[in-house]
Amino acid sequence: MFGANGEVVAVFCIVNETTAQVKAETALRESEERLRSMIDQTTVGVLQADLERHLSFVNPGFCEIVGYSVDELPHLTLRDLTHPDDLPASMASLGSLGNDGESYTLEKRYVRNPT
Repeated sequence: MFGANGEVVAVFCIVNETTAQVKAETALRESEERLRSMIDQTTVGVLQADLERHLSFVNPGFCEIVGYSVDELPHLTLRDLTHPDDLPASMASLGSLGNDGESYTLEKRYVRNPT
């Protein structure tokens, strides 16, 4: 603020401490990058499906197992990829899931791309 004669009579300063937040965001981003790298490089199949059983994420290992490309898999459902003999148990397990991060483990067979 300036006085009547133009002299500085007060200074307002707002300081925002972002160092801790920036460090936390950087650590989170690096952690996510490491996890993504591990998932992409593993030969184990990793997938994520929504409640309608459409595949929302697949890693290269899963693509290798079922013989479909990353571009082909979003058009398929878990039902399309599950071996017919394993379908009842698989659908029952999926049917019991809610929307709150529940999970299940089931050993089952998948059907490979016939082409």
